[in-house]
Amino acid sequence: MSYIQKTKNEVEKLLKIIKSIIKNPDNVAIEPTDKNFYFQSFYGIDEDFIIEQIGELEISNYSHCIEAKDKTFYGEELWIFGQRLQLDGSKYIEIYIKLLIEHKSSLLCLSYHFPDDNLYYPY
Repeated sequence: MSYIQKTKNEVEKLLKIIKSIIKNPDNVAIEPTDKNFYFQSFYGIDEDFIIEQIGELEISNYSHCIEAKDKTFYGEELWIFGQRLQLDGSKYIEIYIKLLIEHKSSLLCLSYHFPDDNLYYPY
């Protein structure tokens, strides 16, 4: 899988779009994958919490982009972010966040769970 590195300016533009989209939570969906469900269940978090945390993303949370290879989103640009949160009241954990922006008007969170690999944060 090849990574696509975006400029600071491109990431900042995307973050503005995200913040605009999430003003209306009806424009945001969380993909109901097993990993996402397990993570939400384990930490007792709901979709509103995830949407709130996506709204808190900053340029320092950006990792990279990838091109989707699965048939549902083939060729779409997926944005990868990471976040360190203290969810269980004791230690910080890293969260892998994969986002798809559709037509600058809706957001699909494909992943919100533990990372499978180490994340790199260029900014």
